[in-house]
Amino acid sequence: TDNDLVYGSATKGFRAGGGNAQVTQSVCQTGLDQFGITANDVPKAFKPDTVWSYEVGGKFRMLDNKMQLNGAIYQIDWTGIQATLTIPGCGLTFVQNGGRAQSRGFDLQAQYRPVSPLNLGLNLSYTDARYIDPVAGPKGLVPGVPPSINAGDPFAIPKWQISTNAQYDFELFKRNVYIRGDYQYQGGYKTPGSYGAAVYN
Repeated sequence: TDNDLVYGSATKGFRAGGGNAQVTQSVCQTGLDQFGITANDVPKAFKPDTVWSYEVGGKFRMLDNKMQLNGAIYQIDWTGIQATLTIPGCGLTFVQNGGRAQSRGFDLQAQYRPVSPLNLGLNLSYTDARYIDPVAGPKGLVPGVPPSINAGDPFAIPKWQISTNAQYDFELFKRNVYIRGDYQYQGGYKTPGSYGAAVYN
């Protein structure tokens, strides 16, 4: 309608694959032994990874045009993740295709003008993004070597983000001035180490 909109979308995207640089056995012997592989096991190339994104939302003008309300819920499915692994000891890296990850969440935006000089705003978002499969070495889970990222581990992003604002406009000495206040909140989160290193900040 003139004031309201409801929508849905399903979108597929991808990131191109590529090739890996050659790894020398003698230079990276120690790190390759930790992975339980040889230089010949390092993949020569890696495939594209893909993302399916689904979203449903709406935009609404309400209360005699005094309020604008926008909201959406979404799910993102990521498959064939391109994981960059660092070989311990020699510092060389290679890319392999890993498993799956998923992100779900919603966002809400609201603007409200109860009286002409006063504007109120709110932005609220929630994201639950985590790995479905562990990120392991090129031969899967090596006995005695823990995966750098386990199934169920979250992404390094905050789950909750909130921002609010209020602004009052008025005239002072024939000049347009305003008083404004803002508040922002972001939840904490863990940052995993690089792939192949079982460390956390």
